[in-house]
Amino acid sequence: MIYSTVGSTLSDTANPNEWGVAQANLGRTLYILAGIEGKPEYLKRAGDAYEAAIKVCDKNINPGRWAEVKNQYGVVLLAFGEETGGEDILEKAVSRFREAMKVHKRDKTPVLWAQTANNLGAACFALANRNS
Repeated sequence: MIYSTVGSTLSDTANPNEWGVAQANLGRTLYILAGIEGKPEYLKRAGDAYEAAIKVCDKNINPGRWAEVKNQYGVVLLAFGEETGGEDILEKAVSRFREAMKVHKRDKTPVLWAQTANNLGAACFALANRNS
């Protein structure tokens, strides 16, 4: 995948912004491939890519990007948790969505807030189904 090549060409210290964007794009691509090919290992790799992206994404410098990476990471965790039946993974997804909700405010970014709130609701619902 091209994003793997970009990510390995750039440095997370010398080019943190570009490297982080490449990692987030890799995560998105792997998430899509997981849906197409039905391979949970792609979800695991997507989660790893988002985890790497969030490490270089500064909430204070670019809170919108930080929140969106957290939200997308939560989406991957939700899918992976539903696929594998992992309560811990679903709890992590809930946590990522809650973190993103701290930036995606209803009065400032209503569409992003609604998307994140919907994702949070889906993760809580999935977790409740596992616990019942």
